[in-house]
Amino acid sequence: EESGIESLTLLGAPVRLDRHVVMCKGPDGQRSALEHFDVQWVALAPPHSAAIRSSESVDLDWWPWADLPTGPSGADASVVALVAAARTHLSQ
Repeated sequence: EESGIESLTLLGAPVRLDRHVVMCKGPDGQRSALEHFDVQWVALAPPHSAAIRSSESVDLDWWPWADLPTGPSGADASVVALVAAARTHLSQ
């Protein structure tokens, strides 16, 4: 939903549940580690959709399966696991 793309098609039930730590800035401007819970789905966007970054996101981009960025500035473990689960779900 953070992509700004309308008319996404959700495929079935969630493919993953994930719990991880994120750094969040509080009302006082201080950053603290909080536990974040994700319910992760596979969603299909209409052809030729363009993502629009919302105020919730720092960055937003499309990546081919094989070119998902890795390393310190790349996809985190939760995203890598979601992509693997999505690929498995779509191949069934």
